[in-house]
Amino acid sequence: EICALRGDLNGDGGWDVLDIVTLSNCVFADNCAEEQNSCAGDMNGDGNYNILDIVILANCVLVDNCDDG
Repeated sequence: EICALRGDLNGDGGWDVLDIVTLSNCVFADNCAEEQNSCAGDMNGDGNYNILDIVILANCVLVDNCDDG
């Protein structure tokens, strides 16, 4: 499976705080919408959604250190 834009959980074509909120809701509330998120939320590519993915996405958004891999 290929991600069009890893970290773009809301599908708006970029990275922002809303993506962090969506991923946090997925991880902490176990409320992941696979059909929307696909593999976009798996920031470290380990096949899971967890706190490490949130940290990577927050670093991407807040420090402008994003990798679209």
